[in-house]
Amino acid sequence: MALSTRILNILNMPQVSMSYAREVAWAVDYWKREYAKVTAQSKTAWEQYNEAIDKELPRAEINEYYFIAKLFDELKRDTWHQLDDAKARYLELQN
Repeated sequence: MALSTRILNILNMPQVSMSYAREVAWAVDYWKREYAKVTAQSKTAWEQYNEAIDKELPRAEINEYYFIAKLFDELKRDTWHQLDDAKARYLELQN
């Protein structure tokens, strides 16, 4: 029991708390940048898909563009969830 009390005391030290606060703030900034990047890539992928339709490319190529655009949409969704989780951790830390 004494060992777990020591570990608890170490984890509750201000240095560890501040380090975790910096880590959470970094995570929010990182996921914001990643979300902006993936959003731009998703937009570009859908534009290329629409151009492929306008150029009347073969159906197989249009399907490939569609698959790529959907892939970027999934990446965008996953990145949004990561950003949302990081923001939630940040809010928990502030309260």
